[in-house]
Amino acid sequence: MVSAQDVPSWSDPTIRGLLWWWREMAERRLIFHPDDAPESIVSVESGEAVFDASACQKLKDIIARMMILHGDDVYSAGFEAMKEFLLGFRSKAG
Repeated sequence: MVSAQDVPSWSDPTIRGLLWWWREMAERRLIFHPDDAPESIVSVESGEAVFDASACQKLKDIIARMMILHGDDVYSAGFEAMKEFLLGFRSKAG
């Protein structure tokens, strides 16, 4: 189970920092849709919750700050990070 210490901190409130955070989440294979409650994210293999209570709280706090500062750019940054991750994964596999 992922704890708060496994979730990257978001210390750079710029758009660049926003994208960096989502990229880091993708690389750690922890990326999720920002509208989804972290408590609702489960492992496909086990059906168990991915994030513990401390990670859920940290993620909720980060996403809330992001939404206040960047609004819909939060979605765009997450999408870009996931796309980059999947394209990189695909090129490594192929």
